[in-house]
Amino acid sequence: MAASTEEGDHTDDLKETPMIDHGVVEDSLITSTSSDEYPFHFDALTKPPMNLIFLFLLPIIWVVFIAVGFSQDDIVENEVSNIWIETRSSYICDLDYSAEYDRDGPTASIFAAMAVSRDGKNLFTAERLEEVRARMEETELTTTVEYKGISYNWDDICLSNNAGKNTTYQFPCTRISPMDYFQEARWFFDDVDRNTWYEEIIEKLVIRPRIPRFGAMSNAPCGDLSDGNLTNNPCDQLLATRFQADEALKLFADIGNLEFNDACKICIEETYEGTIDDLYIAIQTMFVALLNLKQDDAVLVESYEQILSDLDHNAVVDFYTFYVIRTLYAQLGSEDYLNNYRALQSICELEAYTLPFCFLPNITEADAYVALLNHADHTFSSTVTSGNPIPIWGNDGEGLLLEGFPSEPLSPVSGSGIDMSGRLLSTLDYLANPNSTWQNVETDPVYRWFIAGVTDMTAHCGNGTLNGISDELGGSLAATINQTFAASTQHWCTEYNIPTFDDGKVRTQQHFARMWFGLLVDSPSFLGLTQGTSDPYTWTTGQGCGYTLGGVRFPYSSENEVNVLGNASGPLYYIDEGATLGPIDTSLLIGGTQPSTYSESNPLTKVSVVQMLYLALLPEDIVKRVANCNRPGGPVEITKDDAEEVLYRFKEAFEDTWTVGWDSNNAGQVQFVGFFDDAGVIGTTGRMLEEITLSGGTLTVISLALIALFSVAFLYNFDLVASKVTITLIGVLLVILAFFAAMGFGLLVGIKINITIAWTLPFIMLGLGVDDMYILILSLNEQKGISKQHFVAAMKEIFTPITMTSFINAGMFAIMNVNDIPAIYLTAQVALISVCFIYLTIIFSFPAWCWLDMSRQASGRHDLLFCKKTYSSAKTKENNNIPVFVFYEKIYRPLILGTPKVRALSHMIIFLAFGSLLGLGIWGMTETNIGLGLEDFFPSDNQASRWANVRTEDLASWSIAMNWGAINYTSPDTQMRMIKQFERIVESENVAQIDTKLLWMADFLVWTTRHCEENFSRENHALKECGSDQVFEDGTTCLALWTENIYKLREKVFEDLDTCTLFEGGICRPTNEMHPLDLEVVPDSSYNSWCPVIDNWSNEKFGFCIEKWREITGGSGNLVLLNETGTEVDGCVGEYNDDESVLVPLPYSRGPSMFAINLYSHDITVDVIEETRKICDDDAEIHCWMTGVPYNYWSQYTNIQDVFLEISSIAIVTGFGIAFLFLFVVLQMETQYSIGKILFGSMTGAFLITAGTLSSLITVAGLSSLAGVNLTGFSSMSFVLSVGYSVEYSVHVVARWLRADSDLSSIERVEYTMSFLTVPMFMSFVSSAIGVSCLAFTEFEFNEKFFFRPLIILMAVTYFFGCWCIPVLLTYLNFDILKFGENLEDPENGHKKIEAA
Repeated sequence: MAASTEEGDHTDDLKETPMIDHGVVEDSLITSTSSDEYPFHFDALTKPPMNLIFLFLLPIIWVVFIAVGFSQDDIVENEVSNIWIETRSSYICDLDYSAEYDRDGPTASIFAAMAVSRDGKNLFTAERLEEVRARMEETELTTTVEYKGISYNWDDICLSNNAGKNTTYQFPCTRISPMDYFQEARWFFDDVDRNTWYEEIIEKLVIRPRIPRFGAMSNAPCGDLSDGNLTNNPCDQLLATRFQADEALKLFADIGNLEFNDACKICIEETYEGTIDDLYIAIQTMFVALLNLKQDDAVLVESYEQILSDLDHNAVVDFYTFYVIRTLYAQLGSEDYLNNYRALQSICELEAYTLPFCFLPNITEADAYVALLNHADHTFSSTVTSGNPIPIWGNDGEGLLLEGFPSEPLSPVSGSGIDMSGRLLSTLDYLANPNSTWQNVETDPVYRWFIAGVTDMTAHCGNGTLNGISDELGGSLAATINQTFAASTQHWCTEYNIPTFDDGKVRTQQHFARMWFGLLVDSPSFLGLTQGTSDPYTWTTGQGCGYTLGGVRFPYSSENEVNVLGNASGPLYYIDEGATLGPIDTSLLIGGTQPSTYSESNPLTKVSVVQMLYLALLPEDIVKRVANCNRPGGPVEITKDDAEEVLYRFKEAFEDTWTVGWDSNNAGQVQFVGFFDDAGVIGTTGRMLEEITLSGGTLTVISLALIALFSVAFLYNFDLVASKVTITLIGVLLVILAFFAAMGFGLLVGIKINITIAWTLPFIMLGLGVDDMYILILSLNEQKGISKQHFVAAMKEIFTPITMTSFINAGMFAIMNVNDIPAIYLTAQVALISVCFIYLTIIFSFPAWCWLDMSRQASGRHDLLFCKKTYSSAKTKENNNIPVFVFYEKIYRPLILGTPKVRALSHMIIFLAFGSLLGLGIWGMTETNIGLGLEDFFPSDNQASRWANVRTEDLASWSIAMNWGAINYTSPDTQMRMIKQFERIVESENVAQIDTKLLWMADFLVWTTRHCEENFSRENHALKECGSDQVFEDGTTCLALWTENIYKLREKVFEDLDTCTLFEGGICRPTNEMHPLDLEVVPDSSYNSWCPVIDNWSNEKFGFCIEKWREITGGSGNLVLLNETGTEVDGCVGEYNDDESVLVPLPYSRGPSMFAINLYSHDITVDVIEETRKICDDDAEIHCWMTGVPYNYWSQYTNIQDVFLEISSIAIVTGFGIAFLFLFVVLQMETQYSIGKILFGSMTGAFLITAGTLSSLITVAGLSSLAGVNLTGFSSMSFVLSVGYSVEYSVHVVARWLRADSDLSSIERVEYTMSFLTVPMFMSFVSSAIGVSCLAFTEFEFNEKFFFRPLIILMAVTYFFGCWCIPVLLTYLNFDILKFGENLEDPENGHKKIEAA
């Protein structure tokens, strides 16, 4: 390979740029050349009518694409998931699978409402907590939206506002809040809500299940303390412990808390169930027999028939419950009775026994017991229903103290009105013994209770005061005595004890007895709650740790700061005290704490931020909600589209109400900010994404205007005929049309305008487009004439490099579709379309306009002022375009191609600069941070920015979920491994702890065991509700087996009844905590731990049991249902049972709501993703997949560096391949050199192009990293776009250099190349830089950081490398094997003439 001799002192002046000769006659415009010398269409576009087609066809098509595309509805991508979530990963395959069953999204939308201390000091003071409470109240109660004339409020939107069937809209909306620590949070319970809580929770779940069981517990065979022996019965020890400690009420909690394998619990359940069953049979038998005996008494016959008609197990449970209450009243109230009795006696002592009632004898506890029973059996009083058990009133308790005494008996005041003092079921003696008297029937408590149910009575619940004493008996103390008794009167009646006044309606004796017993249970001496007034904040069930039965939640209003903080240092519960959700992880809700780890023994000293989680329905569920019969204002029928609009408006309104005054320091001591997710419809992020995406319009217009002005300024000529302002503006306009047509076409094929498209492509693609336009115009400018031959020569000169750069860019963008991040591949698709449209415009349409402009010049018409002509002789004139001359002649050429000394210095500086930049780039890439957080996305003047920053610092948590597909759910091994996956996930330090039973499979399995709790508070006593009670068609039941705990699943935590455990743990059990009946069937094993499983069930049986479980418990797991809703609840349209049919085999199921916590950095988040996916997604046998915000938006960061390397490599390799191919084809067509030389030259050219591209990419990415730009999908796209710009520069330089005249030296070849390319490339760089610089003025820091910084670096680096470094390098490549141009010294060389040389 021979090298030619380089000139020692290259000081030749630049070849003058040929000027247009105004004197060329118009005939020259139609001079023809042979058609094989240039692409066929260049000839066609100079001839009418084809030239008209080339002039207008593409612009018209572009306008149509723009008009039709941009007129589409919903053209802006406002859902982050659609641009951020990888679409071709295994994760997206899992999401697609779940989407087949409409299970691909969250089950609720969440508003994270944050309250932050403005001054950074403690938020947990009475004053600041009250400010938080008031804002919650205002937001929940006043936020409404109007749509189609209908008003919607939070009750229409919230996830749950019921406490059982037919209570929708009658219970507060569910929300999770640290304010639930405090009693003042009770404001959101109104009267209706409190009544629902009382009836559906307290009565059904606390009172009714426990009281009758207390009857079983406190009597043989379960418990009997009468003989003093604590070992005869299984409950004796517990009873003795509680009574001796004066904690009898704790027995009601014990009844529910005892394990079902506990001997006492087994006895209670068996005795209770047996008692009810026996009573039902006995009562039914009794009244049937009485009906037959009393056929001659029409009144009794009618009564008995009515009793038998109404008789069922629930009626028997009612009777037994009230019968036990009567006994309980005596058992538990004896001590208080004695105290009150003795207090009355003490008055006598003070008054020296001079008062008339000082005759009262001393009594024992047994006497007190009898007195209380007598009070329960006494006449009901409408005057003072609460009454008083001490028998010191006359006139059957309605008279004055001691009235009629001693001639008439004295009585207590009020009572149930039903005397149940007789022997239970004594009627059976009457029926068995004909000689017995009717009194056995009349005194039977059973008979009296049920007869009272058909006996009319008119009364009401009265809150009058206890009568005092007459003046005659009381003397001087009468007034004092009367005031004392009036003040001591209890007022039990509430508005819910109907009737509260004499309304004239006839009811039954039993109605008022129920009323009295119910009020007795609620009374201060028993449970101490008031229907319609008490709520979960003023009356606790004792379920949660730190709470007692009948206790209250802590107040803050009357407490100092230390006490408030101390009270908030323990476990936090929702209003159910953990019954359904367990303790709530406070890391979700409380931040800025000191100490960071706190407890009741190490209490808080500071809290600076709290967060409330408001859960909202999705649109399809809102449709069902507002159709509910209980909806205030009446049910409404709406469509899903309506619901979407309602939810969209409500999200915005709710957020606005919560965040009022967030940016005003005068708006209180607490700053309120919040974030609504995009579930169902877009929320905070979606609205901001849409705003940011659309906000670039003004800057885009400005950048386009600046590009146009710059282009005009550089291509303006003082020779007004030679000036090219008009054609330049037309070129800019055509490029703009082509680009926006590409966007319009993208919209037509379903590619919405996303933030990456909006903030990169207008500035990048227009720059690439005008670059080609500059080259074309300046190529025409170089021609020394305006004939057809000159036009064609110019077209040939630019056709190959423009085609090559366009194909390389198109190939690069096409190959980028292998990436599966929508922000990248959708942008690449639009960019690909843009490249194609701009190429078609530059090659087909713009040349036709250029030819038209040459015709203008040939006719001597002025630029812009077309009507004015200037005629001159035909000659070549110098180009007096001053900017062009100045930049190349005075700056570029002297530095790059000047004298040896200057050249050596400048080259050294350029190489040093290149090495320094590349080195910085490499170093920067090693320092790259990954990830984009919400704190980067929102502008600082948006409240969500404050929320995002505080969240990242103090409350870094996101909701997550586990999902399973069509695994073998009926396999014991699958069940256990599924549970093991779940337990391993929740054991992660970055996942909030929850109990295993919250997993649907675990809950279902427990339901199928003897530890099922559903029978404890079942609605219909005759229908048992546990799995073992459900009989399948083959006669088997839904009863589980117990198997060895081979996977070491968590065991349930067992403590004594007085030790509270925050978490129950698992569902497996040690041998000593197994039910005795289960121990009889478990296999002999060395294992001491057992887990429930189902085995050998058919799909039909599994489906039957799953459906029963859902119908009874409500179910969970988001299972796939065959029908949209269950059967309608009787009496309420829009209220449904959970009795839908389940698709079996199960194709899909989901775990409970979970939270990833303490995600304070992108690295931690990525670590959590990888850790949990190893457990879940990577399990090939029991495949599950994790979902939630971290997996949707941070998953790409687990391999973002690999992705960047992948798309970069593909882009570079694609560029190399296309560059090599094009160079080979062009050199093969234009020359007759050997294939070997052409291969080597093409390979070298492609290598030089690729080297420049790779260097640019590394430098841009590295410098961007040093400039604070994290590696994300957005920045990756910006980095890879450097390939396009680098190619745009290097291809033109290398291609022209290779084809320069062969007899020229390396310096001269570069001069030949750059004398033509310097100006268009400089113009391209400046125009693109101008456009990108506009991004610096965006109001969104996100755009400035992730788009402006990398793009402006890209512009500078690619221009420097492509237009300075590569040409400098080429000056040293003076090898004949790289020369493919014409050899002027040897014109017979054999290779073709390069026409435009």
